[in-house]
Amino acid sequence: MQKKYHSKGADMVRTYASEHPDKTFTAGDICNYIKEKKLKINPTTVYRNLDKMTEAGQLLKLKASDTDCFCYQYVGEHENCSGHLHLRCRKCGATIHLEDEFACEFIKMVDTIHGFKIEAGNTSIGGLCKNCR
Repeated sequence: MQKKYHSKGADMVRTYASEHPDKTFTAGDICNYIKEKKLKINPTTVYRNLDKMTEAGQLLKLKASDTDCFCYQYVGEHENCSGHLHLRCRKCGATIHLEDEFACEFIKMVDTIHGFKIEAGNTSIGGLCKNCR
């Protein structure tokens, strides 16, 4: 059995993600946070731990529609985060999990009517939240 290894970098990425549960963030956001804390953690460590957390189902990795960058969303209490759509505010980065019946029916209808299977966990719909309009 492989021993789990916790590093300062892994702990910092995990802490940052859990402190921002309703916002999407980038690796750059975490690197800036680390600089503000005056810690010496290599950006490669940040990327490696983001990938590990994504593979473990702790983060969603979303392609930002307005840039070529990826952004991340902490899954937290949303156990089936890969099974539903997300709304993402392009201004503040707030994320709303669409776990309601209407959103689930929408995904099914798109498949039935158009023969298109939406990969919900990798999908976010961009717009402006009520606070940023």
